[in-house]
Amino acid sequence: MGDLISAIGGTPDAVLDFITTQLLDPIAIYSEAGEAIYLSSAFLNHVQLPSSINFFADFADKTPVNLAELWQRSIAGYTTLFLLQEEVQCSLQFFPQQKLMFVLAKRPEAEGTADHHRSWTGIEAKWAAFARHSLNLFLEADETGKIIYSTPAIEQVLGYDVKQALGYYLLDLIHPQDINDFDLIYRLWLNGIEPAKRGIECRWKTAANDWVYLYVQRLRVNIEFGRPRMILTAYNITDRKLLEAELQASEQKFRSLVLNMPGAAFRCDGSYTMGYISDGIQDVSGYLASDFINDRTRSFLSIVHPEDIELIEASLEAAMQDNHANTLEYRIIHADGSIRWMSERRQGVFHNGNLLWFDGILLDISDRKRAEAQLHQSIAMNHAMMQSMMESTPDLVVRLSSAGEILSIYSDRNSDYYTDHSYAGRKVEAIASFPYPFQDKVGHCLDEFLPYPLSEQCMTYIDRALKTGEIEVKFRIPNSDRMGEARITVIGKNEVLAIVREITEHRRVR
Repeated sequence: MGDLISAIGGTPDAVLDFITTQLLDPIAIYSEAGEAIYLSSAFLNHVQLPSSINFFADFADKTPVNLAELWQRSIAGYTTLFLLQEEVQCSLQFFPQQKLMFVLAKRPEAEGTADHHRSWTGIEAKWAAFARHSLNLFLEADETGKIIYSTPAIEQVLGYDVKQALGYYLLDLIHPQDINDFDLIYRLWLNGIEPAKRGIECRWKTAANDWVYLYVQRLRVNIEFGRPRMILTAYNITDRKLLEAELQASEQKFRSLVLNMPGAAFRCDGSYTMGYISDGIQDVSGYLASDFINDRTRSFLSIVHPEDIELIEASLEAAMQDNHANTLEYRIIHADGSIRWMSERRQGVFHNGNLLWFDGILLDISDRKRAEAQLHQSIAMNHAMMQSMMESTPDLVVRLSSAGEILSIYSDRNSDYYTDHSYAGRKVEAIASFPYPFQDKVGHCLDEFLPYPLSEQCMTYIDRALKTGEIEVKFRIPNSDRMGEARITVIGKNEVLAIVREITEHRRVR
């Protein structure tokens, strides 16, 4: 340093002034409080002020901008620009480690190149190349929203030529339904207010008059000649928005399906803890769906009938061993204390052999269960009545198909012309034999043991009964002088019941 001072001649201040004059733009250095530390002679010549300017605030009457606001913006990390004496361009840059504020000054050239203008408006060389080659769009706009700079990506993102985009206003490109939201956040950014959301999603008009979704963020705000300049970055999110719309439509269909389906849909883990269950569970169980989510108020198993808990647990254990859907029926206890029957269909979702969750539906089948119980009761009653009737009448009863096959045989204990037969585990004995014995004929057709034309006549009676619903015929018992009577009634699809009795004594009395 001594050699440098000797070469130049003078004091260290003279050396500093020489360096700043010859190598740097005119410069002034201030403390964080705004007190002058150093002002180069070139700086004083540019701003045409005496060396007695001791505080940054002394420039207040030389510029229309709010110097205090610029000072605070620069301390906050923004590069700020302003004009002194209406022609000297000044920039502020604060170095927080040294707590020094540097003021650079220069007179504008008559005509500057585009690159010079860009560096002056705050797009530093370090990231300017990145911005120019990035797929993301970078825009600079003034306080009115007028675009004053754009990177080439605007052609790929919106279809505009860079020169074509300059001069457009941002709001001219925003979808009418998004203008209010964008205008609000833009004003907040201009005023240094950080919204709750760092960016905004909105629709932009392309050169082809289509609309694309862009996600826009503020990169920073520069102050040029006392006026703010907004630098924005944006990228295309149209594909994502379309997927979101499809997903939303799918979710709406699912909700509509769930809301209109009987019963409830659910998702649970291997311990039957509900991660989701639809509101339909309230109609089924009397409890709110929220009661069951993560066992908040009660677990689902807590409302299952105690006698059916083991059934469900065994079903869960089996379902975790395979990927097959399974169905089971069990009882729950309704909030009003009544018993409800459930039909559950459940499918496990697995990853690498491990259970993730079960998806399923619950249907209330209580009405069906009651109907089934009533049907079983009715069948039992009818069977009891039939048995009672058979045990109290001397007639032979034969159940026949439309093809003449004997399906069942009933005979009276006191009959002297019918056969043995077992029905529902009950042994029925015969006393005498019929001329054409029916022993062990269940499963056989009439034409296998009845002679022609008797077998054909019997088939004619069966056909007539199936067509009319019921017929009654009288006949002579073969190889005897005894008379018989048969009533043939349709009792099911392609099935008749023939009740046969001897009427010989009855005819004699007549």
